[in-house]
Amino acid sequence: METSQNTKDFHKYLAGHEDSRNLTTIFIDVRIERSGTDLSGMIITGLDHNLEDTGSPDAEKAERLAKAFAAWRTEQFQDHGGVKVYNPAMETMATATW
Repeated sequence: METSQNTKDFHKYLAGHEDSRNLTTIFIDVRIERSGTDLSGMIITGLDHNLEDTGSPDAEKAERLAKAFAAWRTEQFQDHGGVKVYNPAMETMATATW
């Protein structure tokens, strides 16, 4: 699968910030869709391989990833929307708006 430009750009953003560098290895793909003036971001990760309903040890990483995505979109694009972070089974682990 070819890496999308959004995935590359978000990876570069994370790598450029000391507090989020360790998040660069946990996501697989970033997708952004526009519906009218609203954006919808989707981050597919390799987090929570055991598919735990609650108490996943990766929950904190998913939250940090969602917040970093919101910061990236705000800083780089000054747009607005929402993002969801998914595990490999496409279950939502975290959300954020910006």
